[in-house]
Amino acid sequence: MISEFQTRFVEVLGERLPAPFTGRVHVAPAPEGPGNPTVPALRVGVTEARPRPTGIGGGDFTQVVKGASAPRRVLALQCTVRVEVFPLASDDAAGRAAQVQLLESAAFQLGAADMRNGAALDDQDTPDPGFQVHKLHLNSVHAPFGAELEDEDPEPRLELRLDLEGWFWPVGQPGVSGTAIQEARIRGVSLPPALEAASALIAGGAAVEHILRMGPTVQPRAASELDPDFQSLVLSVDGGSITSADALPGSTAQVLLINIADGAAAFSITPPAEAGRIDLRVAFDDGDGGTGMQFADFRLVVGEAP
Repeated sequence: MISEFQTRFVEVLGERLPAPFTGRVHVAPAPEGPGNPTVPALRVGVTEARPRPTGIGGGDFTQVVKGASAPRRVLALQCTVRVEVFPLASDDAAGRAAQVQLLESAAFQLGAADMRNGAALDDQDTPDPGFQVHKLHLNSVHAPFGAELEDEDPEPRLELRLDLEGWFWPVGQPGVSGTAIQEARIRGVSLPPALEAASALIAGGAAVEHILRMGPTVQPRAASELDPDFQSLVLSVDGGSITSADALPGSTAQVLLINIADGAAAFSITPPAEAGRIDLRVAFDDGDGGTGMQFADFRLVVGEAP
């Protein structure tokens, strides 16, 4: 996973640095000394890892990656990578000049297109690398001097900071097997539903009739072939109560189970005693009388009594 990335990153960057810095890159914490005391070296480490924002390709999910033909569970992460010069400080101008030259050389190599998209880190001789880099971006270069050396940090660091995005998984992890999907049918495509109210909701007032009208639907299959659960809705409110003469068994004061008839569903909402807002959520029935996929959310204003 991250350790495999660090090892491969050090190998590639070390090969690409020009002399006299070629090969002088180590995984942190690195050796006690850089070997040749007159030539600085680099040490590399991932200092922070965060899950990618949820969505496509974010968080924890399965994906076909190098090393297995079956999907494997991977972590989609955003990481901070530090590339630090050591020894940390130099007491003479020539030493600092060499450190800055090393930073410049590393920054230039990391700006190559195949480093930025991770292609350079793909080792064809490694069947299961444990990582796949999608993006590697140079975030900053830090080279303090003068007054900065007297700051609170007793060891001023000359370093690069990189932002990395990619997938990570344990080397050797088996793939996930299961029954292959043979067919996936589209039930239909519809526009968002519309909500009509007979009058405004007033705090402490009487129930108000509402009609939920489903958007125009294009159905690739005949209506008689559709799963009947697709024609049932679950409407829920977080304030007041919801009722209907067409309520199905299992309905409560806050949750209404109802069938769609001629593309619409009629119900009443009784407002709460205090002014505010009611969230009306609309979802399909999951087939067992529970809430399935939510596809609409209405915010209803409850006005103050005159």
